[in-house]
Amino acid sequence: MTRLRRTVRQLVHSTSSYGLTCAIVLLLMGVLYLGTYQQRDLGLATVQARYFFSAFWWWRLGPIHVPLPGALTLLSMLALNLLCGGLLRIRWQARTAGIVIVHLGVLALLGSGLVSHLTGTNGYLKLFPGEQAAEYVSFRDFELVIGEPLGDGGMREFCVPESVLRHGTPAHAPGLPFTVRATRFLDSCVPQRARTADAREVVDGLYLAGTRARSGVPAVPGVYLEIVQAGRTVQRGMLWGRQRAPWTAEIDGSAWSFDLRPQVFDLPFTVRLESFTKETHPGVDTPRKFVSEVTRIAGDVRQNFHIAMNEPMRYGGFMLSQNSWGPQGAARGPYWSMLEVSSNPTDQWPKYACFVVAFGLLLHFGRKLIVYLERQRRRRTA
Repeated sequence: MTRLRRTVRQLVHSTSSYGLTCAIVLLLMGVLYLGTYQQRDLGLATVQARYFFSAFWWWRLGPIHVPLPGALTLLSMLALNLLCGGLLRIRWQARTAGIVIVHLGVLALLGSGLVSHLTGTNGYLKLFPGEQAAEYVSFRDFELVIGEPLGDGGMREFCVPESVLRHGTPAHAPGLPFTVRATRFLDSCVPQRARTADAREVVDGLYLAGTRARSGVPAVPGVYLEIVQAGRTVQRGMLWGRQRAPWTAEIDGSAWSFDLRPQVFDLPFTVRLESFTKETHPGVDTPRKFVSEVTRIAGDVRQNFHIAMNEPMRYGGFMLSQNSWGPQGAARGPYWSMLEVSSNPTDQWPKYACFVVAFGLLLHFGRKLIVYLERQRRRRTA
């Protein structure tokens, strides 16, 4: 037991060291610099996935690739370092109360970022004046939509998230007479015609060729599918994120449709664009200001909002901000407005965490000031 305690004590001591804190902060600065620098060539979505949302990323050093920690790993290590150093090793006394509160505030700030990353969604809705919508489209996440034809001419949809396709997990739902499995998922690709019979997966004379991410060009994924019935593959297909029409397969006498499209999220209210105003700098088409006047509709309740650059609308855990406009180059309009929609259950957590940090700093340095003033008073009266 004594040996185990010694080992645990040494582990906590190493994890909470100032040297480890400095190393983590320096690595975070390096990841932030690389991500900012390469955003120009790779684009925002690719940089976020490679450097900020990943546990590790590969650095090419000549002929070899060196694994380096991503921001997710570094921030997790920083949280562990703060937990061990600021809460476990520190002496819980009145004079250290401010320091403990500061560490709790920073841990809450990191925790809010983690919860936002795991549960938050981000997308857009594009509206012309007079149009309204109650759903928004994801910027980067896709989903497989399986359509079942109904007798009245309608369509019932089954949605398979991108995470299931990536892992190749068989997807089945009540009402589906088959199972769908992704045999291969490509993050960025384009369909090309197969010129020779080679080892590539070819479907109807086409295959998906992988592409490199480029600045300003969004990555379009693709997937190869198998449809399985009674343990036997009955259909093989290929889907691309920008194909014009879904792939249709005849199964049990019905024409089922399969489409790979950006994931769609529902809003708990309807957004109607009343008007859109664009102001440009004199002599150029560079926008100086663009403003959307919208109405939030929830049942019989209507509420007007003004959305402009750096002036978002916040309601019910959702934030709508001005993202873009179009069509670009149109002289008179009409223009559509693109609103970025973010669903973040921890939207207000960073603000409260900063209040906690500020209170801890005020408590700690306020106590230091009082002690200093008391010493000066005693010195003058001595």
